Amino acid sequence: MRDERHVQQGDWADGYPKYQCGVNQFISGYSVRGQEVPAVLCTPADHILGTSGRTVWFDRGDDRPAGAPGGEFARGNFKGRCRTDEYLADAAFTGAWAKGKTPDALPCRTA
Repeated sequence: MRDERHVQQGDWADGYPKYQCGVNQFISGYSVRGQEVPAVLCTPADHILGTSGRTVWFDRGDDRPAGAPGGEFARGNFKGRCRTDEYLADAAFTGAWAKGKTPDALPCRTA
């Protein structure tokens, strides 16, 4: 996914470009070019996925659930993480010069 063709869940990150997978798909990977994330990989789920959830912002610091598995997986970088009962279907980024085009927010939806 390299564009916003599937964005339909309302504007959960106002003013931020978003990559969003299609209905009943989730993000299973992404690519990196320099500091930019130019695309995400969407994978079909084996069941109907929920659409409600919360937005995880990690543009100014970590936003991870307490006690989540995985520990410190990117030392020195801000991290966002969904809970184990949630899935990731979108990513939002600023595209601001100083930040590159790296994700700043994730909507974690109930699986």
